[in-house]
Amino acid sequence: MLELTYRAEQTLLTCTFAGRMDGSNSPEADALVKAKLAEIGDGATVVFDLGGVGYVSSAFLRVIIGAAKAVDEAKFSVVNCQPFIKRLFVDAGLDRLFSVS
Repeated sequence: MLELTYRAEQTLLTCTFAGRMDGSNSPEADALVKAKLAEIGDGATVVFDLGGVGYVSSAFLRVIIGAAKAVDEAKFSVVNCQPFIKRLFVDAGLDRLFSVS
């Protein structure tokens, strides 16, 4: 499941995910996020909320990295990670590219 919320006054795009984020749903999530970012244009701040995510595959990591590259590093973050998912980001060194909490 994916919910995109954009607050124009803050130029903030919040992408809320739930369930398993794997190869079966990552292409759809990637397409939706890219389409929304193209619609918004430059200057967006993007937050991926993983509070409802119980599993992350490498396919979804590619979605995250792609979204992070589409905006300024300082304007991308991943929030509400389960401890084992946060550990995955730390082990992969992604916490050095963008904020993970």
